[in-house]
Amino acid sequence: MRLSQGLNYPLGLDISDLSLKFVQLDEIKNSISLKSFGRIDLPNNLIEGGVINDEKAVISAMAELLKNKNLSGSGKIEVTACLPETKTFVKLIEVENGLNDLADMVRAETEKYIPISLKDMYLDWQTIKNLPDKKLILVGAAPRNIVDQYVRVLKGANFSISSLEIESTAICRGLLETESPWYGGAYDRNYCLIDFGAKRSSLIIYSKNTIALSVSLPISGEAVTADIAKTLELDRPQAEKAKVVCGLDKSKAKGIISDILAKKIDELILRIKEALSFFNENYSERGKVDEIILCGGGANIKKLDTIISEAVTVKTTIGNAFTNIKMPDEKTGDKSPLISQSAGLTYVTAIGLALRSIFLEKIN
Repeated sequence: MRLSQGLNYPLGLDISDLSLKFVQLDEIKNSISLKSFGRIDLPNNLIEGGVINDEKAVISAMAELLKNKNLSGSGKIEVTACLPETKTFVKLIEVENGLNDLADMVRAETEKYIPISLKDMYLDWQTIKNLPDKKLILVGAAPRNIVDQYVRVLKGANFSISSLEIESTAICRGLLETESPWYGGAYDRNYCLIDFGAKRSSLIIYSKNTIALSVSLPISGEAVTADIAKTLELDRPQAEKAKVVCGLDKSKAKGIISDILAKKIDELILRIKEALSFFNENYSERGKVDEIILCGGGANIKKLDTIISEAVTVKTTIGNAFTNIKMPDEKTGDKSPLISQSAGLTYVTAIGLALRSIFLEKIN
């Protein structure tokens, strides 16, 4: 897929353990359109748990991903990239109003939740709401060595870095219309977003227009695919297809795939219940979660949304990766690049990253 000439906004670049994905968006008259997208798979162990083991190889992969670029001029490509969810921290905290320096109070409160010294972390925060006796503050933190490594690799790939962003923030922006600067409705709903990645998955609780918390989950699409391949003696592509087609339907493949998935799903449901319980106990004034939204490649598993909904008694839906962008209409002759809804679920993070600069421009 070629990049369009004359980039007006930074690319969104999703860096994960097994792939690199980019999305290019443009905005004209308050309408955001998909201009280009692309993906390249990475060998195993090149990136593990968000840590880049071979920087030169990842730099080469980034060049390969964009090798068909068709840009005017010879300048660097501006990019907004994500930091790995498993290595970052984001949480809504409360800080009492007082005479002490606010920054010191935020650091002191944040230290209660992070097992790493803040001296080894980059810390960012913003006030979400001022109350008579306290402030609600959204805190984000990432290890210095991880951030420095990602900066080094992106610069090595000749990118100009617009920003590095915690992945959960990009996912929310990609899935929720309340994140859009053109949204005119009420900010009164709570969402639980679950991103099923190939090597890692995460759960985000988004409450009334801000992230409340984010946690990692013990399930990955690649592990499930490997179990199916081993049990049924299939190669990886066949096992991946079987996982999506058969899913949790016991009537297919003699229920073997359903049984393999069920073990992982039971553990997933337990963690979802724990997260919802924690939210209800610690953020009771914000109400209960109204809806669970699934994204990532694993969200395409047949009947997964139904199983989760029945188990936790919360409405569960498959996310729409195109919530905040305009998809091309072939009937009108729109020639924008097409991407399917199922494939779009794997691009949610990249879309959210690409939306960042557009949304900030409109807000400011």
